[in-house]
Amino acid sequence: MPEAQEKFQQAVKDVLSGVMFENWLRFYFISEVEGEKDAEGNPKLAIVIPEKGMEKIKELYPRMLSMAEDVNGKEASFATSQSAVCTWVACEVDGKSVQQGTSQALVDSRAFQTASTLFNIWVQAYEQQLDQQFLDFGQWVKLFETWRASDQGKDMEMKIEMQAPTGSSQVQ
Repeated sequence: MPEAQEKFQQAVKDVLSGVMFENWLRFYFISEVEGEKDAEGNPKLAIVIPEKGMEKIKELYPRMLSMAEDVNGKEASFATSQSAVCTWVACEVDGKSVQQGTSQALVDSRAFQTASTLFNIWVQAYEQQLDQQFLDFGQWVKLFETWRASDQGKDMEMKIEMQAPTGSSQVQ
């Protein structure tokens, strides 16, 4: 594989890891805000990472620490998630894994869109299993990669690729 393609694939993995990490934080560290309700009367939810959790993240995933700090204590919402991932990509990927200012094209690429869709399918399909016990972020990554390399994961990836619009960026 040419060096440019390898760099691109690594950058896709980097951005996907940010998306996965934010999802992992929401999955395991979401809690109800005592006494507060949203507009529909449901309990408000926030991401609350205990001090020991932050220490482990700092130790095991220092590159992800800024994202954990960014969301810790904030309302669990699409806006919070989107902002955290975008800020992390801007600080940790743009200008480092990819040329400054090109991370948006990376996120829009067919390769990233496919990987992101596969990850979302995996989380939904394995939600019950993932919820049975706390799994470290590294375990999540390993389980997803194992599933993605399986026949089931490869079949799903092929289906997603076949459904992609023909005008999608095909940089890979």
